[in-house]
Amino acid sequence: MRILLVAHKYPPHSLGGVEVYTRHLAQALGQRHQVLVFYRHDEPGGPPLAEMDEQVDGIETRRVSLAPRGLGASVAGEFLGTFLNPAIEEGFARLLATWQPDLVHFQHVMTLSARLPALAARAGVPALLTLHDYWFICGNSQLIWPDARTCQGKALGMNCVRCAAAARFPSPLATAARPALAPLFLYRDRAVRQAAMQARRLISPSHFLMEQYVAAGFPAERFLVLENGLPLEQIRRVPWRVADGPLRVTYLGSLAWQKGVHVLIEAVNGLPPGSARLRICARPWNRGRTTGSRCRRAAKARSGTSPRGDQAHDRDYPPRGVV
Repeated sequence: MRILLVAHKYPPHSLGGVEVYTRHLAQALGQRHQVLVFYRHDEPGGPPLAEMDEQVDGIETRRVSLAPRGLGASVAGEFLGTFLNPAIEEGFARLLATWQPDLVHFQHVMTLSARLPALAARAGVPALLTLHDYWFICGNSQLIWPDARTCQGKALGMNCVRCAAAARFPSPLATAARPALAPLFLYRDRAVRQAAMQARRLISPSHFLMEQYVAAGFPAERFLVLENGLPLEQIRRVPWRVADGPLRVTYLGSLAWQKGVHVLIEAVNGLPPGSARLRICARPWNRGRTTGSRCRRAAKARSGTSPRGDQAHDRDYPPRGVV
């Protein structure tokens, strides 16, 4: 079977959760099927659109690169580019026609185009869509407001503008413009919802995430709950912790505040001295000033916490002692 995997990013250019999972999935499927990964990674100063066929870890990939100019490089263009990109749509349509996949599995279409599932449907290719986050019902993918509260509703798009403005333009002018900008966010919501409905099956890694989508109006009968898989052979190669040593906990991920790394540090600090050791493998310790500062303050309270810089997720995965 010829399987086309679609992701917004892919290693080695990015090592987020969706990207690493897509690589593991591609490698597992590649043992029995012909697999191609379609993803985006921009080359600064490159042409308006470039398409490159590359092999990454034994997997064939088609990488697209955009260099927006003019209106596309404006604030409005950047926003629209998070879910609509005609140039990428044309390239994806060409790939469907030439590579002729039997199945398309969408992992994410953010910054690619929400219209890609419709193009697959138009070409008669069945498609699956895994919902790794809340992007199809929330512009920032998290359903979390800038003040750390969970989303209390869109308020006809007014609250969506507030979230976007807090991240990009924290000024009174942005607040005043909310009524004028709200329809644009409502348009975005309709576009991405319609895109998701083009998939024959919606896959959710958890029941909780599925329930949030169903509450937002997505049909429950379209869902399949399927936990994200892990490369078991890599895990089995790692020796387990000896019983008489301290509890060893390793955090793998970014220092984004909503990950709650500071909560983990505080929890370890609450254990008896010498009973646990926490290792944090994350992006550079100085990224994300608010979270980084909280983590540093909490880590200073206990010498058993060791921050580390960038770690490749496929090396000794998981590290010895992960709990």
